[in-house]
Parts: sequence; structure tokens; C-alpha cells
Amino acid sequence: MSVPKKLDQDTANEFKSIFSRLNITKNKVTVDLDNETIEIEDE
Repeated sequence: MSVPKKLDQDTANEFKSIFSRLNITKNKVTVDLDNETIEIEDE
């Protein structure tokens, strides 16, 4: 089970900027740093 963590506004903006550069526009994503992947969740 995953535990959500609250981000501060600056960190959230940085993630949004990174995802924008990757053409990821969905609001929900899962980042797996070990596998270097991003899973985009359907809403």
C-alpha cells in the first residue's frame, strides 16, 4: 500500500515543469525511480 505525501508548492511546480517537458499532462502519475519509469493513471 502506498502512502501519499504532501509536496510543498515549489516542489510541485518543479514536477509539473518536468512532466510538461515530457508531454505528460495527466494529473495522476506514479514515478518508479528504481526502474526509471513513469506510469500515467487514467482518470
